[in-house]
Formats: sequence, C-alpha cells, structure tokens
Amino acid sequence: MGEIITNIKYQILTPNGYQDFVGMQKLRKSGYRFECDNGLYCEVSIGHRFMSPNGEVLSDDIVINDTIIHRHYGEVKITNKIKLDEMDVYDLLDVGGDRTFYADDFLHHNCEFLGSSATVIDSVTLERLFKHRLEPEFLDQKGKFRIWEKPVTGATYVLGVDTAKGTGENFSVIQVLRVHGIQPVRMQQVGVWEDNYTDVYTFASVVNKMSYYYNNAYMMVENNGEGSPVVNRLWWEYENENLINTGSKERDLGIRATHKTKNLAVLFMKKLVEDGNIELIDNRTIEQLADYQDLGHDRYGGVHMSDDCVSALYWAIFVLEQDVFDESYEFSPESNADSEGWGVLSDINEYQEDWGWLVEKP
Repeated sequence: MGEIITNIKYQILTPNGYQDFVGMQKLRKSGYRFECDNGLYCEVSIGHRFMSPNGEVLSDDIVINDTIIHRHYGEVKITNKIKLDEMDVYDLLDVGGDRTFYADDFLHHNCEFLGSSATVIDSVTLERLFKHRLEPEFLDQKGKFRIWEKPVTGATYVLGVDTAKGTGENFSVIQVLRVHGIQPVRMQQVGVWEDNYTDVYTFASVVNKMSYYYNNAYMMVENNGEGSPVVNRLWWEYENENLINTGSKERDLGIRATHKTKNLAVLFMKKLVEDGNIELIDNRTIEQLADYQDLGHDRYGGVHMSDDCVSALYWAIFVLEQDVFDESYEFSPESNADSEGWGVLSDINEYQEDWGWLVEKP
C-alpha cells in the first residue's frame, strides 16, 4: 500500500457540489496521457477510472475515438493515447456522494478506501474509521494531549501506555478509553497523549497524573526497554495501585510484550475494532491503523509510519483480559514539569494522599 495522506480540511468539486473525501494515496505507477479534441489532455495511472457517457471505464480499456466527460465541454473524444513510464500519482480516497469528482475538469470515478490486503484491520473497517474522525475538543500540555472528553463523574476509564526514549525518534503515547460497558464491550476513545521528547521519568509522572485525572483509571503499561523505569516509578515511588501487573510485583511489573502477549493483544484489538465495539476518532491513531500490517511470521507493525498510537491502543483494550472488572466482558453479535506544560494536570500532586476530589468534573 502506498503512503496515505489523510484529509479533514478540504473538499473536492463533484457533479453534486463540493464533497468531503478521506484523503489521497500516493503511489508510483505507470500511466497514460490521453489527448482529446479541443486541445484537451490529462495524465492518469493505469487502472484509473474515468466516467464516460456509458458509465465507469478503466484507463487501460480506453481506445482512440472513445469518449469521456469534461466539466465544460461535455463529451470529448480521445484522439491519442500515449503510454507513460512510472510516475508519482495521487489517488483520491472515498469521495462522498456517488464517488465521482472533477480533476483537471475531467470527470473521474473514485476508489473506496481499500487499504492493503496485509493490513491488520480490514478495509471496510478502515473506511468507516476514516469517516468518523473528529478534531479534539481541547488541546492541552502544549499540544501533547488531545482531548475529546474530560473526566465525567462516575465514568470508568482505562489507559494504554507505550513508552519511548524521549530523544525525538519514537513517541511515548497514552491512549485514554472510556468504558461504557463490557456486556457487550463498548469503549470510546476520549484522549491521546503523544510526545517524542519527554524523558521516561517525566513520562512516568504524566502517566501517574493521567490515571488519577481520569477517575483512577487502570493502566496497562508495557515494561519492555524504556517502559521498565516507568512501571517501577509508578509502583514503587508513586504507589499507584491502578497499575495492572501481569507478572510478579517484585520482578515483572506492568505487562511484558512477548511474542505471545503482543499477538494476543493485536488480535483482540482487531476483533473488537472490526466488530464496532471500540469507537475511535483520533486522526493519528486511525492513520497508523491504516498502515499497521501483518509482516509475516506472526509479526505486526507499521510500514510507512510509526505505530506507537496503535501499541498504546491495543494495551488499553487488553485491560479487558485482566479480570479487573466485576463482570466478564462479552463480544457483541514535555521534559520539565512546569505548570504551563502540565495544563489540566498541573494541580495534581502525585504525593497527595486524598484523591477524592479528582472524580469531579473539571
């Protein structure tokens, strides 16, 4: 699958007015130059779909004297067809309405968001997710924290945490999900914290504050590599009992990402997301899911972009497997902690003993 460039800002002109579209897929393909009467021409990729007077037609099948549709001239005749070598092309994804649109004033037919046969999440689900993306209601902590819902009194939340070094490469991510119910499972993405320059010790404090901010949310924190100092600080220094430990508290805090546990978490995420049990609305998360693929030999990961949002997401969902709720789930048919940087979390003192006030609406 080529690079996906998603869109939530622009519209495109169609016969039915301006319509939304999911984005563009950048591909490198061979193509054709079509020259038409009236001195018109256009260049498209192989497999491109035009609209003709008789309906949709593939660029491969068009021959001289065939007609296609132009915005100003109506039906125009093909006078020459020239094969082109490989070039960069941008295919629009999932145009609204009847999927037809104007480009260079010719009428084209758009493809659905198909993804790749190797993507973990199926193409139908990816298309649905792209359609339901929302801009955050709030941006906090200098843009690191995207918020769709501040904590609601009495609501249950869970956190999935993936830790990076904080050196500008991979991102540390916290996914915040609200649990509406588990019989059947109904979870909603309400916040995403993401940064690649926060050191692991500061990040541990962010996670700790986030847990208390969201009504003492349970935390599923990967303990591999950079995650180790995070889980140790959460448990031994902050004494945060909302940390879920799948191993020995003396030796293996948090969750260890092994071949087995990661695969289980990924497939569990796939099941619930595809079944519609998880409402996802964050653009970055959905972009990464569209790039998250089966790499073979029971390995999964992003191909063209980072997959840190996905990693934090499947750990958040995997909380359901840890027997922390009263009922069993069912399937359905920055580096300095200054006040400005902490934003909504600035008043939370991790050494405070009485946390009862935190469950009130901010």
